[in-house]
Amino acid sequence: MPFLHPSISKSKSHVGFRGEKDGVCRYPSSRSTGLYLFVYRLLGPASHSFTSLSVARSKRPFLAFTESNAQLLAFATRDQFDHFTISFSEGRLLLITVVHTPLSMMINMFISFLLLALPLLTQAAPGRGPWGASHHAFPGGSSPYAPFPGKYNATYPPCTNATMKVRKDFDTMAPLERKAYTDAIKCLMTKPSQLDQTLYPAAINRYFDYAVIHTNLTQVVHISAFFLTWHRYYLHLFEQDLANQCGYTGAFPYWNWPATADNLTGSAIFDGSEYSMSGNGLYTNNDSIVLSPFFSIPHGSGGGCVTSGPFANMTTTLQPVSIDVLITGAPLPNNTFAKNESCLTRDLNTYVAKRYTNTSALYECLETTNMADFTTQINGVIGSTELGLHSGAHFVLGSPGSNIFVSVQDPIWWPLHTFLDNLYTSWQIRHPNVSDSVYGTLTANNAPPSANGTINTLEPGWGYFDQTNYTIGDLMSTTSGPFCYRYDVAL
Repeated sequence: MPFLHPSISKSKSHVGFRGEKDGVCRYPSSRSTGLYLFVYRLLGPASHSFTSLSVARSKRPFLAFTESNAQLLAFATRDQFDHFTISFSEGRLLLITVVHTPLSMMINMFISFLLLALPLLTQAAPGRGPWGASHHAFPGGSSPYAPFPGKYNATYPPCTNATMKVRKDFDTMAPLERKAYTDAIKCLMTKPSQLDQTLYPAAINRYFDYAVIHTNLTQVVHISAFFLTWHRYYLHLFEQDLANQCGYTGAFPYWNWPATADNLTGSAIFDGSEYSMSGNGLYTNNDSIVLSPFFSIPHGSGGGCVTSGPFANMTTTLQPVSIDVLITGAPLPNNTFAKNESCLTRDLNTYVAKRYTNTSALYECLETTNMADFTTQINGVIGSTELGLHSGAHFVLGSPGSNIFVSVQDPIWWPLHTFLDNLYTSWQIRHPNVSDSVYGTLTANNAPPSANGTINTLEPGWGYFDQTNYTIGDLMSTTSGPFCYRYDVAL
């Protein structure tokens, strides 16, 4: 079954296979004489001096050597052949790049390979255990409002007070400012999708391209080392798109979770007016929401279609994906990107808001002194009997906003995650000595097992929106590299 990840160029050198059972992938050769070198080179900058083989599971690339994926390091041959085979296990997806290299380049290729591979093979695994924390200090200042050194900083103009954007609380913005923001989102929904409609029929417009790409990368960019910085840049790309595609010049707003916890529908962001992010869904008499055999929450005061505000009668296309897929690292279901149209629903939940997104919960996060505790406080622990601050905010919304895979469909997702970025930024300011910490592995919930992330780990990309080879460390400061913004209020 062929598959092309949206971040992978659709060239003849890329071929994907999904294995329903244990088996092999077959790739036909060009039958030309020369050297074919296949290398498990999964870290480091791109090189044109040798052929690389990239391998992914569940539609996502591995970015580091681990015990489970280092079985094949390199294979070279100068003979003609009909195909090469690579073993794969159930549910894995192999994305293969094959470039034929003339025999005359053999020596240079092997030298290049050794120079790149040996540092990776000898690199000590950072952290502790499968979720080991890893802290790497930058030289110089570590405040997020002082630029971190990074390889991309020199390519961007300096960030100054005059050029710095200010992100604002949605509820404190003037009504016309709020409407300009929602108008820009609706404008993006009129722009055509840039994804292959045969592979992603759910991508009905450019806005839903964001939702599809987020769904496709969920098993890498959540509960992992990528979570905070990947989403920081994802927000930045959307902010740029609102400006470049739809002429939006206003502030990029956030939803202040604690400020609205006691009166959701009485807040400007959910009051259902034309200046809001739309209101609650129609009431449906649903049962409690069961999150595990040991944990359930009452459903909220809605549950049906959203019928008020700028996103009234909005259509969604992606159906929720089971959390079991995230827990086990299983492949996404084959129908994940099928077009399943339904109305946008919300089930605003005051119980969840008061219990999990209150001011005390916020400051418990801010007062943590290491990245491991911070990320655990914001996300909680899957399978436990409590929600984290960030996961709680999602469950305030009900489905689809509470589904980790497809929540981007609801436009409130953007202010929700902008507040999370404010929380992350504020934590960095409070704890400058550990503000550049990285915690987690390269797969969600470490399923399947993968290496620990570091500041030098390459981000997995953002689909066609951007494939710059940023590292986690490149995206840690809001005032250097591609970023130049701050928040109106530091938490």
